[in-house]
Amino acid sequence: MKSIYRRHLAGGMNSPIYYQPSLVGINDAYLRALFKQEIGVSIKEYVIRIRMDKALELLKHSNYNINEIARMIGYPDYRLFVDVFKKRIGLSPSQYRKASDQKKK
Repeated sequence: MKSIYRRHLAGGMNSPIYYQPSLVGINDAYLRALFKQEIGVSIKEYVIRIRMDKALELLKHSNYNINEIARMIGYPDYRLFVDVFKKRIGLSPSQYRKASDQKKK
């Protein structure tokens, strides 16, 4: 099941699979329950984790600005991305980038 989500998200973090679970050919409620049972977290939580992992990678290893990174990982609203990132990581994206840049030196 993880591979289905990773495959769809690999094409872009704005994948409709999160919003349309019927794309994998089963009932929405059943898919959500099965996913949580198999993976241990909700689909929403799983997608957020994948997005945050990608954001960490991009902040560390690219020169994209934070607004571009937000859009690339599926957050068209920059403010929402910053809020979710800060809640999850404990630093703002710019603080994280600055800290990772200092570690490189």
